[in-house]
Amino acid sequence: MDAPTSEELPAYAVEATLVEVPVTAVATTSSTYLPFIEMLGERRALKAYQSSFYYVSSPCLRKMYRDGLIEAQSGDWPNTVNPDLEALGVQATFASSWGMDEHNAVLLTDTAEQQPNAVLKTAEYVEYVGLYFNREKEAAAAIEHIVANWLCTKEAVAGVVQDKAPVKVLWAQYWGSATCGDGSSGGWSVASGNTWYSEIIEAAGGSLIVPGVEAACESWGAPYLSTAQLLEVGADADVFISPGPWEDQDVSSLKAWQAGRVFDNQGPNGANDGFERRVVEPDAMLQDLALAFYPDDGIGAV
Repeated sequence: MDAPTSEELPAYAVEATLVEVPVTAVATTSSTYLPFIEMLGERRALKAYQSSFYYVSSPCLRKMYRDGLIEAQSGDWPNTVNPDLEALGVQATFASSWGMDEHNAVLLTDTAEQQPNAVLKTAEYVEYVGLYFNREKEAAAAIEHIVANWLCTKEAVAGVVQDKAPVKVLWAQYWGSATCGDGSSGGWSVASGNTWYSEIIEAAGGSLIVPGVEAACESWGAPYLSTAQLLEVGADADVFISPGPWEDQDVSSLKAWQAGRVFDNQGPNGANDGFERRVVEPDAMLQDLALAFYPDDGIGAV
């Protein structure tokens, strides 16, 4: 079938990116989109990543990069050089709103999901990506499996929690690079409600602690707590989750620390793996949290 002419397209689509499917050569502007491609079995179609491959956690993709099968950004900021996507024959570049100036860019998603059901809505983008590869069947099977696991885990959690008080969860990350207006540096970014992680924590039988104290400082408009404030806010937390390391900050007085219930996302493939995989496999993250919250009830083995 021939591509439609501008006269045949509705007014809002005249400047749209036209993509002939199935595609065999794609690029991305974010590592967050890579798991969608891998889940569909289309790893070999990835020709370029428009950032440093340092941020990519997939062992298979990293090997392909070392073998010269994938190109990526080179050089140090601000003198970075991106691959020539047109020369590589890229048919579609999965991009966020920040990357829509890339060659044949198609808007995938930004990560500012809105509740309710934001987590599963984002995972369903595997079906959107599947359209480009004619992988609708595989994509439908993948999301069906994800949703079934999610619902099963939520049901198991509900059976365990019942009339118990939910586990109190402190979610915070230390940023040594935060520079405050008063000249100090370093602070804890803390949780806020109506976020993807608050939704998963609630589904896993937890209650997110949202600090009600005035932040010690702000950096680039974001509030940061001092370590003393964090210890006060998280004093009653049963579990402490930090999506990142905390550079020698002493939090050993926390109840969660003393009980050995402190977790991070610094797995074998580093923090990036956690941020990438949680988008396309939220059911796995839900099971991990349920196991962390209720370690003696076997929920994570659903």
